[in-house]
Amino acid sequence: MSMDETRGTFAQAVERIMSHYDTKRWWPHESRFEIVVGAILVQRTRWENVEKVIEAMRSRGVLTPSAISTLDVLELERMVRPTGFFRQKSRRIQRLAHHIHLYHKGDVTCFLKRPYQELASDLERMDGIGPETRDAILLYAAGHPVMIADTYAIRLCDRLGLLDPVTPHAIKNHLMQHLPTTPQTCRRAHAAIVEHCKKRCCAVPRCSGCPLLDMCEHGATK
Repeated sequence: MSMDETRGTFAQAVERIMSHYDTKRWWPHESRFEIVVGAILVQRTRWENVEKVIEAMRSRGVLTPSAISTLDVLELERMVRPTGFFRQKSRRIQRLAHHIHLYHKGDVTCFLKRPYQELASDLERMDGIGPETRDAILLYAAGHPVMIADTYAIRLCDRLGLLDPVTPHAIKNHLMQHLPTTPQTCRRAHAAIVEHCKKRCCAVPRCSGCPLLDMCEHGATK
């Protein structure tokens, strides 16, 4: 529920930053499998590190389920190392690639183009794919309309003080109820929240000149 309707709602705050940031080229990719791999690699690291690894894998011609499932795990670890936690991530990627290769004949489209609940349940059963990674794959790779309530969304929501409770479930439900439920809107909302939290609502917030300052409970104390 809204905590202070005089300052607006969290969804209205997200709409405002959606119009403030240019997110048209957010999460560039050459294939949907690249998005799936990137969603795992970006866990607990910066996107810049992921881009380096994706480019290296692309240049080596190994960004396919069949190539990764047969790649020597030590070689995969060396490629993934710049993103940190490289042993866990390399095994997660290889298990997922093997799953697609074994159960979908290596066809990424066949793996992704399934009903929401079927694909979501399949992803949830895989090692190392939690709610945030699952939702990123569902939205960006499979095209399902899913709001992503990641650490950035929780930080922004908590500081704004416009929603109670501040939980991933509450954030997702609120945004799905108050914003258009299309993949395009969900992507733009997620991208805008991430951009805002990188540029303004950082670990140490930069409140001066923030486009959400008049809506923000934390900003009002500055």
